[in-house]
Amino acid sequence: MYFANTKELNKADPSAELEKIPPPEVHRMHYRGCLLGVLIGDCMGSAFKGQKGIDCKFKTTIQQYFDSMEVPNSANVCPMKIYSDKTAMTLVVLKYLLDRPDPPTTESMRYFAILLVDEYFKGYHRGYGQNAASIFQTLRNIKFSNILLPARVQPQNRESAGYGSAVRVAPIALFKYFDSDTMLDFVSNTSKITHHNRVAVHAAMLQCLALRRAVMYPEPLDVTAFCKYLQNEIKTIESNKLYPSEFEAPLFSKLIKMECLLRRDSMDVPDHEVIEILGNGIEAHESVITAIYCFLRTLDPVYGINTYYPVRRAIQYAVSLGGESDAIASMAGALSGAHFGEAHINLYAVAHCEAYREIQHWADKLVQHRFLYRDIL
Repeated sequence: MYFANTKELNKADPSAELEKIPPPEVHRMHYRGCLLGVLIGDCMGSAFKGQKGIDCKFKTTIQQYFDSMEVPNSANVCPMKIYSDKTAMTLVVLKYLLDRPDPPTTESMRYFAILLVDEYFKGYHRGYGQNAASIFQTLRNIKFSNILLPARVQPQNRESAGYGSAVRVAPIALFKYFDSDTMLDFVSNTSKITHHNRVAVHAAMLQCLALRRAVMYPEPLDVTAFCKYLQNEIKTIESNKLYPSEFEAPLFSKLIKMECLLRRDSMDVPDHEVIEILGNGIEAHESVITAIYCFLRTLDPVYGINTYYPVRRAIQYAVSLGGESDAIASMAGALSGAHFGEAHINLYAVAHCEAYREIQHWADKLVQHRFLYRDIL
């Protein structure tokens, strides 16, 4: 259905030997789905960010909230859901790729830093964290003379190890999925401008790898193979002597725990256990793998979430975990949208989100540019 046949996907790395490239229309469906997933997760998750109480009443409230978004023409009478820095930074990455598709250089990274700072000062009201605000202000003050310095001198707090880089990588995965090494180089270089913490950078790589796999994998998705792929990839990334043992490799260790949770029936895994084991906080290792879990868990129907749309199911489940619900829902929405495509997103719900038509437009431009860049058209 998507980008490779089943025989190819039985190989160790099915994406490495793709023989058939789909037409632009197929890309467009999944690119739109991915970027709209980012937007919807961000907009819908923001309403419940910071919630700690996870009970039946909370879940009922979320179900009713999402149901209300899917009523025809309700967007005409309800306030527009404003996107946050998650979507804003994703659009910066997208626009950067359209302008500078080649491997990252010092000059192109400086250009990316300028785009980040310009976007921040245009939309500083979108909920940027204190660390990000400080980095962007410093970059402007030093006139981008050393774009890596501001992140390096930031205090090593929770935000410096946060999900900020991981939540914006969707365009890189979509544009660079045909070349894993180049894709990860882009992620690493763009991440280090705002995140010096190695776990945050590695988590951004992990989210990008998960998106790459999600958009290329045919249905039905093999959850075990998906987990093993991510484990093997992140083990290589984390095994470069930065960690004394695998038990101190936070992402690999949590991926193992995630797989164990996924082997159990969803009704046998209470939300509080998911939060306790995987997390729902601001640090990258407490949010990125949780988002991947939400995507994989909701491939099939989940008790208590009543919807026909799998992308909504992933986002709603992520929101139901509370905590950093906007970021986790945004990353889960990106994964689900990339896998299932725009056809599996309720258009009435999308209409509630700020700039949804602009997102569709940018997704289409990314498809067009990606094909031109690959000399396919």
